[in-house]
Amino acid sequence: MSFPTSPDAMSPAWLARALGQAPEALRGFTVAKVGTGQMCESFRLTLDWAGNVGAPTTVVAKCPSHDDASRHIAKLTGTYVKEVSWYRELAAGSGVAAPLCHHAEIAEDDVDFVLILSDLAPAGQGDQLAGLGLAGLIPCIEAAAGLHALLWNDPRLDTLPWLARDNGDVIRALFPQLYTGFRERYAERLDPEVLDLGAGIAQRLDAYLSRQTAARTIVHGDLRIDNILFAPHGEDSW
Repeated sequence: MSFPTSPDAMSPAWLARALGQAPEALRGFTVAKVGTGQMCESFRLTLDWAGNVGAPTTVVAKCPSHDDASRHIAKLTGTYVKEVSWYRELAAGSGVAAPLCHHAEIAEDDVDFVLILSDLAPAGQGDQLAGLGLAGLIPCIEAAAGLHALLWNDPRLDTLPWLARDNGDVIRALFPQLYTGFRERYAERLDPEVLDLGAGIAQRLDAYLSRQTAARTIVHGDLRIDNILFAPHGEDSW
């Protein structure tokens, strides 16, 4: 593997090249962890350029988790492959609100990867526990609709192997046991009908996974407030 997968492994020369600059243009950088990602780790890099080179002064590096369990799940489900491939192949021309990707690499093991993305500060991460009213969610709904429209029943879906991969066997193996733990943990906090809904899916998992959908398209896969960045006054989201 010829690229770093954490800020500790990045040299100023490598980072400068990743941002399209000469290796000697970047004197150094500082690192601060951002976000609360469960599957990946993200860091804000503040860049000390040797002069005005027309490059950003901060970027965000997105890297694989250091947690073995998270890395294992990401490999089984192709999470990192999908993330990197989205930025490589679709994001820039999609019209969907997303950070600019300066650099994207992933190793053959489908786990080790690095993304260098534009820093969207002062936008901040949403709080799933606090929730959000409809007015604040409208930009998210519009962005999701734009994402769904991008490849709605599009023949290109069959030409993108990272989108077409079948995770059914992984879901069959993991969902029942994960749901059992979920039910035990939240038995006192969720209504019985909600818990029964999850149990019903577990009991009919084969039927659920083999169903024929009315349309095919690309979806986010984990669309929740914690995975969205909101502008300070809520007028935009990413």
